[in-house]
Amino acid sequence: MVQFDRKKFGQAVRTYRAYRSYQELARETGIDPATLARLENGIRVNNSGAFEHLCHQMGYRLEDFPQPSVNTPRISHTLSQEQWSALIRLYRYRNDEYIRESAIGGSQIVSNMGRLGLLETVNMNFRRLPYVRISDAGIQFYETHERTYRQRYPELYQTSELSDNQAAV
Repeated sequence: MVQFDRKKFGQAVRTYRAYRSYQELARETGIDPATLARLENGIRVNNSGAFEHLCHQMGYRLEDFPQPSVNTPRISHTLSQEQWSALIRLYRYRNDEYIRESAIGGSQIVSNMGRLGLLETVNMNFRRLPYVRISDAGIQFYETHERTYRQRYPELYQTSELSDNQAAV
């Protein structure tokens, strides 16, 4: 998957689209309206071809949207077993658009992880249940500290839906 500054790219798409509908822009670019909406709203899209094509269509180069630097959150305390379990679940779904908040833990855990910068809430006004996704900082934190937490909470990896091969990646 191509890494790029989704927010900056989304603003460029919004400006380029101007007052046109997604359907009109889809006819012009050949990119699905739902994908255009996701790109404009900064949602992760596993379609590097659409990103590259839209860049060319708008008159930009891929280099105009470099991946922003992500600072791993400095957490002064150890994540609890429940928090790390939630982060494992979020990491597993890192390439999806969102995951139901209740699937990763209680509202208190979600709230604490949001304050730590490990997840983002997803504005889904048309859905009744709250959704979240792992933040870029959360991905980096997981990949940096996975070995340490694997030793600290080995039981999570024995009962987790992740096999040893998937978790070690």
